[in-house]
Amino acid sequence: MKNLIFILLVFLLYTHLKAQWEPCNNGLYDFSNIRALAVSGNNVFAGTGGAGIFLSTDNGKNWTQKNYGLKELNILFMAANGNNIYACFFGVEIYLSTDNGDNWNLIHTEEFSLSIITSMTFNGNNIFAGTDRSGILKSTDNGKSWTYNNSGLSDIHILSLETSGNDIFAGTYNGIFRSSDNGRNWIEKSSGLNDSTINSLAISGNNIFAGTYKGIFLSSDNGDNWIEKSSGLSDSNIISIVASGKYIFAASDSGFYQSSNNGDNWTKIITGIPNESLTSFIASGDNIFIGTWRNGIFLSTDNGNSWSRQNNGLASLSIHVLTTNNNNIYAGTQGLGIFSSRDNGNSWIQKNDGLPNKFINNFINNGYNIFTGTSNGVFLSSNSGNTWVPKNSDSSDYPIYDLTKSGDTIFAAGPRKIFYSSNNCDNWTTINFNQQNESISNIAVIGNNIFVGTLNSSFLSTDLGKSWKVDIPGYNGNQNDVTALATTGDTIYAGTLFKGLYMSPNKGVYWYSKNNDSIPWIRAILLNGNNIFLATSKGVFISTNKGDSWIPKNVGLHNLDVESLTLNDDYIFAGTDGNGMYRIKLSDLLDDVIENEIEDAIGISIYPNPATDFLELSIGTGLIQSKLEIFSVEGIKIFEFETIKRIDVSRLSPGVYFVKVGSKIQKFVKM
Repeated sequence: MKNLIFILLVFLLYTHLKAQWEPCNNGLYDFSNIRALAVSGNNVFAGTGGAGIFLSTDNGKNWTQKNYGLKELNILFMAANGNNIYACFFGVEIYLSTDNGDNWNLIHTEEFSLSIITSMTFNGNNIFAGTDRSGILKSTDNGKSWTYNNSGLSDIHILSLETSGNDIFAGTYNGIFRSSDNGRNWIEKSSGLNDSTINSLAISGNNIFAGTYKGIFLSSDNGDNWIEKSSGLSDSNIISIVASGKYIFAASDSGFYQSSNNGDNWTKIITGIPNESLTSFIASGDNIFIGTWRNGIFLSTDNGNSWSRQNNGLASLSIHVLTTNNNNIYAGTQGLGIFSSRDNGNSWIQKNDGLPNKFINNFINNGYNIFTGTSNGVFLSSNSGNTWVPKNSDSSDYPIYDLTKSGDTIFAAGPRKIFYSSNNCDNWTTINFNQQNESISNIAVIGNNIFVGTLNSSFLSTDLGKSWKVDIPGYNGNQNDVTALATTGDTIYAGTLFKGLYMSPNKGVYWYSKNNDSIPWIRAILLNGNNIFLATSKGVFISTNKGDSWIPKNVGLHNLDVESLTLNDDYIFAGTDGNGMYRIKLSDLLDDVIENEIEDAIGISIYPNPATDFLELSIGTGLIQSKLEIFSVEGIKIFEFETIKRIDVSRLSPGVYFVKVGSKIQKFVKM
């Protein structure tokens, strides 16, 4: 036991020395999708659509990402009950954190369910979660187990939930229902409501407020009767209500309203926030937080009279494409245009002057000239991105999905056309692509050979587009979607959606697999000498031997959905889908890879890590005859096997574990 603990301590110290990715998002902000807000004491949590969860401990002045343990990052709803924070996703997935978001554990999911959590309320030890199409879930054991409690509900489309005393109220498309026995039975309580769609509920003392498409209604007798309270509302479509002290706040499609007399009168608040951008609304003491679409988070500390943006640290940008030119790094996004960094990613500035379309599909460099492809054609910057000018003569503002270069000739590919130019895009020659009604997604060119990847197939022309033939890497009777291309000399590398990486040493004529079973959807390929770097839906993979073997390198990446890669000086940059930019020193990364290759003969490696269902093991030849053991973090042996390459860990409780084969140990996290 002492020997094992000593080995574990040495291992833990060693892992901290490994090269790690670090975020570099100063100036790279996209506040486009704040979907949910929750407050626990002095902590404010913001759930986003694509970047996971952010925490502020200083009233919104600064935000820190808190995603450890989350399998996905599209947050739909959040709620807090004391120190318990709940985050909800598609498929009725509910995660719980009890340590201020440092760790998240999945506590409920329903396989194949199309429902989502719309609301949540608490009554003592009971948790109630409303769904959009399945009724109300109830847990009596802090989320360990859940049952549906729908008895008496004539409508199971739950829009809102609230607790008043010992009673639970549920708002639906067909009125309000009340339960006085902890959800076992529900009775409709809609007397006096002029509209049956209950978008929101709020409790203030003995008063219950209901927001509907036809105004606001109040009940002072526990829901038995309702009276309209809409005086002063210029818009009756109420989407959210929040109670804070003596004030009631309501949000509609056209603005925000405040009442200090239990809804007898409403006053419109001038917030400066676009009305249509509201996504979430919460109050805590004197603080009111509003989450928005495209404008981030706003805070009022004076009952809504004034508002301030609170967005520092909310990095939720998706980096679609990357390039470097003259030591400057350029990041292309889908909706916010181009960002540039002159200081190796320490800071970023938007560079969109002259771009009518902010959806950036690709970059290509020609000397100090940078070309970008957009839905409005090709644009050129010859002054480090400060201004962009259209280069669309003969291409008629055609949408450009990919750009590439062969010698001094630049190729631009759209849905069913390919353009090429040998004079810096001043003029274009058109190649029509009419193959099986396919749409071009990417292109690679070497000499007269043009290789085209489409949504369902791929094609090769050896005569500069005059004729085409189907040419699918790894073809085995099934179509194989090509999602990324890169060239060096006469060699083409093709990344696919399901089948990993393929290599053609002869301009696309013959293809060879450069793959292992663990490489998922390849989004981008970066070539550097004998080194190949892959951006995939499960992180970054590296090969130092032209693709013969692969090692995942993802320590420090909070989002493994990597869309783009580029190299500048001694740094590799990785753009993620919803979590901004990361960087790592190339020299440190390659040193790690060399260590791993040495360990391959005498060590073990595991993937994925963290794991949910299975662990895949790669075991050095010197350890093949050794037994395999799994230990808990306390040093307790959980399992013992003969050496195998795949382990079912689905029944393990979430936490940290260790795999031991012979004298070698690897740590993994069970989610």
